[in-house]
Amino acid sequence: DLRGYMLQSYASFTSNANFNYGMGMLITAYFIHMDDEGSRKNLVAFLKAAKKGKSGEALLDVLRAGRTWEELAADISKSWRRKGVKIEIGESS
Repeated sequence: DLRGYMLQSYASFTSNANFNYGMGMLITAYFIHMDDEGSRKNLVAFLKAAKKGKSGEALLDVLRAGRTWEELAADISKSWRRKGVKIEIGESS
């Protein structure tokens, strides 16, 4: 699930590094090039909030920009599907 993925510990991330680095790059590319028609406004807001000291779930709330985890996961999957990449993201708990 997207929430679990984005909040996982570093030890968990590196335990499946090949997958996690690849998925991380796809998610990052989404926020740079596809989210909100490529405006990067949510990514910029996220970076500004991080600079001000927000972290964890509160920081990710800025990046989600009012979307539920399921809505964001669907947006990521749909955007990549348009480019021929199939990403299946499970539901967040």
